[in-house]
Amino acid sequence: MLDEDGLVRCLQSSNPLPLLKEFSNDALANPSDFPALKAGREFVWSSIFKKIQSEPDILYYLKTLRVLSRDKEGIEEFVTEERVAVLFRCAGFGENNYNVDCVVEALKCMCNLMLNYNKTAQYLEDLNTVKYAVKRINSKDTVNEEKIYDIKLLFLITALNRSARLKAFQEARGLNLFTNLLKEESNFTNMTEERVKFCCDIIKLMFNVLIEIEPDKPNTRCDASEILKLTTVLKDLLSCNLEYAKRLHNDVINLLTVIPKIDLLVLIAPGQGSSEPDFSTLDNIINHMDILLTELESNPKIPKDTLSPILLVLFRLAELHNLSRKYMRFKILPKLTDVSTRPEEGKTIRNKLCRLLTCPVQCISDLVADFLFVLCKENVARMVKHTGFGNAAGLLARRGLLGAPGDYSSDSEDSETEEYSRDKHLINPIIGCKDEPRVNILDSMPYEQKEFLAMELVNKIDQLQRGGIIQPCRIVDGRPEPIESLQELQLAMKPNENNEDSS
Repeated sequence: MLDEDGLVRCLQSSNPLPLLKEFSNDALANPSDFPALKAGREFVWSSIFKKIQSEPDILYYLKTLRVLSRDKEGIEEFVTEERVAVLFRCAGFGENNYNVDCVVEALKCMCNLMLNYNKTAQYLEDLNTVKYAVKRINSKDTVNEEKIYDIKLLFLITALNRSARLKAFQEARGLNLFTNLLKEESNFTNMTEERVKFCCDIIKLMFNVLIEIEPDKPNTRCDASEILKLTTVLKDLLSCNLEYAKRLHNDVINLLTVIPKIDLLVLIAPGQGSSEPDFSTLDNIINHMDILLTELESNPKIPKDTLSPILLVLFRLAELHNLSRKYMRFKILPKLTDVSTRPEEGKTIRNKLCRLLTCPVQCISDLVADFLFVLCKENVARMVKHTGFGNAAGLLARRGLLGAPGDYSSDSEDSETEEYSRDKHLINPIIGCKDEPRVNILDSMPYEQKEFLAMELVNKIDQLQRGGIIQPCRIVDGRPEPIESLQELQLAMKPNENNEDSS
């Protein structure tokens, strides 16, 4: 492979194409072997753009530029509005007619530049790239590879430039263009890995577009039938069982988070000739969540917030539809039969979600708690029963429910198993299971030692309190409230004493 000096000499020669062809092919085949350019970098960039504008055969100049555009360090010095405009024309936008290979290479270069220098997206937006790309996607004459990189280009522009999202929606005249393209590509009988990646890019583009749609604004209003059609296609995609469909399912679930809540009912719409909800898609989502939960536990490097979209979709559906909530509760929080192990111990979905209730990532622990609370019909006693008070305390404090009554619901949905009823009196509500009997170490301890340890404990508590680490509190409106003085504590205890006397 050419080094920096060799590349400079190549571009200075009268016929650089043979060496450039060899260089670009080697560099694209072995990206890790590409030599870093230093002193000659500006010369190489400027020479390539001059050749692109003056030479008839530009394919290998574009391939070389694609290799150069991968180097992120200091790339902002070499990306200008004029150079982006050159690539824009090479990509076939406007009146220029290049062959398909050149168009695709130019599109790849622009995608690389946007990834490594975000301002490129603004340059392309100023050139009205969204309009030209949508027009070409809508054309029946466009070859598949052009469409793939047009979609990728639109995804990156709309991800990096907010105004481009609305423009993509307006130029496409709604969602049907992208929905139809997604439906065409999601042919399960011929779903290659490349087609799955293409579908993922379409879905990510639609996510960018949908987050800008506001029903109250006339220029962003989306017809309900378009959303319905899109959700139906997404439902079909969730049912595909391909070995590389995991990424596709992740992107579909991400898109469902920005679909209006009422349209999520499409996911459980009855099948043909039936009046009962079809929970097969919901089953697929729950199974996908179970797999994701297992991966999160086995690989700590995976960010916990990757779980947010799927939890949000299930949470919204549980809030929206009573039968869906009951079905999810049956799958995730089945009737308790084993009360000898803690809720967070084990391999079931319930166990994995209970472990996340004490997750240090606040948004995840809150979302898991809210989801489980909805499955429990927002009943405090039921929540404590399935998760243990220790795991549920954060949610209860946040919602002001610490002082709520503790009677279990007696409806049929929460009917207790024989095993649970038999051991109910032995269950420690703090840990959510039976507590093992323990030997009381105080029984064999002399009175003097007890007195010494008690005073030592008092002193340590006093130190913690004086240091502001702990503070006494009372429960007001279901939330803990700090107590400043002993008199305030005595006043707080009086209503409780009166209640006990009157019972």
